[in-house]
Amino acid sequence: MGEKRPGCPGSSILHAFPFARHPPLCVIKLPRYIVMRQPWFKRFGWFHVPASVAGALVSITALMFCVNVFLAIDRHSHSVSDTLYGVFPFFACTFLLVDWIARNTRGQR
Repeated sequence: MGEKRPGCPGSSILHAFPFARHPPLCVIKLPRYIVMRQPWFKRFGWFHVPASVAGALVSITALMFCVNVFLAIDRHSHSVSDTLYGVFPFFACTFLLVDWIARNTRGQR
């Protein structure tokens, strides 16, 4: 019947994936929340402050991206409002991404 693989306790590959051409070696169930050993960010009011090297790299990368976008858009804009309208989508997406990363890597809640 079903073929057993080492490291897959009590589950049959063919029963788990009956129509798969090349079934995976083992189905691994991960815990829903994994506790990080060192959080990347710490919450400080409304802001997230980097608490590790990885958090600092995320923050510095986002800051460098925002500066680069600002300089590229400001070079071709004719007014301050032109610059703000051009920069806003990039800044908003970057800050939302950094906020999402910080919320998911800040350790215990």
